[in-house]
Amino acid sequence: MEEGGDDPWRRNALSVALIGPAGENLVKFASIMCDGGRAFGRSGLGAVMGSKNLKDIAMRGRGEVKIADPKGLRKAILAFLKEAKENGWLERRARWGTWELPARAQATGILAALNFQRNYLESFKFFENPANLRERIWIRDESCFGCPFRCGKRTKTQNPKYRGITKGPEYETLVLLGSNCGISDLDAIWEANYLCNELGMDTITAGTTISMCHGIIRKGLCQKG
Repeated sequence: MEEGGDDPWRRNALSVALIGPAGENLVKFASIMCDGGRAFGRSGLGAVMGSKNLKDIAMRGRGEVKIADPKGLRKAILAFLKEAKENGWLERRARWGTWELPARAQATGILAALNFQRNYLESFKFFENPANLRERIWIRDESCFGCPFRCGKRTKTQNPKYRGITKGPEYETLVLLGSNCGISDLDAIWEANYLCNELGMDTITAGTTISMCHGIIRKGLCQKG
């Protein structure tokens, strides 16, 4: 997919950590969202910021990070990179990110499916090939500062019903908002990930909560509404 011209995160002029409506309303699993897609999730730190009426922190740095043992750090990094290149991990992670993990989960029977009632989902076979996701939603690879792996994926769905650009969905989001909820539609999972990112809400806990509530309703233990 060609890069969109409406992507506000392309320039990376500032680094921003902020909360959305979830944090402002003290949702228990509100996240702190960083630079348009990276999340401090699950522990409810977004709600902590919201309780203090702190909406965001923006920064722009020009200084250097002081290292106690530069030679030792360099030696360790080069050794790690050498091993990562030799075993192919660097190349795979840079190309696929965490999108190669659903295939492993399916093959080994550890996929979270239908509120953890199953460990494999036939309709999720589309996600066993990470090339399907790269073809359908990928815009570009991104990395954390100084990291050569570039495992982050900036994405945009081709479905005209859904608009916007975001990061992910990562493996955990694909599974918890996807297979664990019985959903195998990539565009629907992408939109759920996008909305969670926009609202500042942890995708893993959101997906687990939805699947649990759906399971309770299906078993007739409570009523809808």
